Amino acid sequence: MRDFEAFEERYKQGLVNTASVPRVALLLYDRLLLLHKEAITCIDEPLALRRLLQQAHAIMSHLANLFMQSDDPAWQALHLSHDRQARQLGWLFRQPRVELSHLADSAGQIRAFQEAWDQQLRIRRRQPVTGLNVRRLTSNGL
Repeated sequence: MRDFEAFEERYKQGLVNTASVPRVALLLYDRLLLLHKEAITCIDEPLALRRLLQQAHAIMSHLANLFMQSDDPAWQALHLSHDRQARQLGWLFRQPRVELSHLADSAGQIRAFQEAWDQQLRIRRRQPVTGLNVRRLTSNGL
């Protein structure tokens, strides 16, 4: 349970410190992977498992809605893939018995999303900033 509390604190701090959608998405993917890890450990406890799957479904739906708000076609594609994943989590939630392989498949898809975002952030960090640098303009006397 401490993992979840620590995550909640990092997530709240991340929301305060960044307006970057990719960074918030990475935090949410971390949370989803923690929920899947916990769900695998309590596979024989149906109530706890359903609660964890419900939380995972809510987070994935939140991510899908986040991507839906953009006009960018790439983000629209992300919306579709995340919406599909949210529906899969909803389907798992409604099952009377959840197979370990379904949870492992879901965690693998989330891990793939997370790795793609992490790679995208690394690429962005390597690219030079091309925007207007106000500090440089004011130091040159403009």
